[in-house]
Amino acid sequence: MKNTATEERIKSKEKSCAVMILPNDLFFIDITDLPIEVDENEIDSFAELSMEGSSPFPIEQLNWGFRFDSNSRKILLFATHRDRLKSSDRKELESYLWVFPEIAVVPNISSLQVGTFTMRAGNDAPSLKLLKKEIEITEAGLPTFKFIATTNSACTNDNDSEENTELEHSNPQLVHSVFTPSDRELWRADVRTKEYKNREKSRRSISARITRFFYWASIFAVFIIALECILLGANLWTSKQEKLIDKQSGTVSKIEEQRSLINKLEQMFQNEIRPVAILGALNSVRPRGIYFTSTKTTIDNNITIEGVAQTINELNNYIEILKRSGDFSLVQDPKSLTRSGKTTFTITLEYTPSKDNTTVNTE
Repeated sequence: MKNTATEERIKSKEKSCAVMILPNDLFFIDITDLPIEVDENEIDSFAELSMEGSSPFPIEQLNWGFRFDSNSRKILLFATHRDRLKSSDRKELESYLWVFPEIAVVPNISSLQVGTFTMRAGNDAPSLKLLKKEIEITEAGLPTFKFIATTNSACTNDNDSEENTELEHSNPQLVHSVFTPSDRELWRADVRTKEYKNREKSRRSISARITRFFYWASIFAVFIIALECILLGANLWTSKQEKLIDKQSGTVSKIEEQRSLINKLEQMFQNEIRPVAILGALNSVRPRGIYFTSTKTTIDNNITIEGVAQTINELNNYIEILKRSGDFSLVQDPKSLTRSGKTTFTITLEYTPSKDNTTVNTE
């Protein structure tokens, strides 16, 4: 049988082409209705049974597929014998991403009639032809078909000058269409063997998972690198600030010491520290039997006295005299210890004079 120009065009395609579109001439095509009793989940099994019933050959010897229209509940079946594909020099079907007949990528199958696309015995029999304009493959490997469909016995486009002589009608009916089938539709329409399609589905599913894994892994890696860069920048800035702080710490320490000294001086002036007056007031009422061994005055005009008393009674009398004087008050209870007839003591007093006592008892 003489090859059509469409077949010649397909033969000349490079093997790297993602999608192979086979001419309708190679296929037996039939349309059947899906019974209402059959659930849509059982469409694949029903289509296989329908193909077995309508084909004169065992289904194991066929390359076949189908399209289903859910609105009209029509099933478009197409099949060809494997020997027919081999004789047409189409032997490397598995090297393509998808393999379909022309009729499989028609967007609307509900209005098709069997008589418009029956397999031709010669070039002059009527059939449905497609003038493909473009096939785009998405990142997921799904094709989008852009073409012009004609119901003439021949088809033309700007690049097929040889086919212009085959036109039987001067004004063929052309329809510009875009068809974007789903993954499920594509596998149903693919005419390669069932075993190959099951194996390829699994392989592509694993490949898609691996691709997604590496995609998210790369995003995560970029995020980690960006985070590391941010942390590195933060560490550099922190290190720079620490060096600046260390450089200024000596100056800050000096300023703090000076400030502390100024605060002490200010407090001294505010509290009017008067150690001479305090000692004078203490000595003015001190009995002969009590001696001071040390005194310590604070900026709050508190004085801590360590001394020796002849008896504990003399110490108690002295404390009472100080409290009645109005110039002193006990900050805490006195501490005393009596040994070998002598009493050592420690007294902390607060000096709050009602008047200046500058006279020191010299007795």
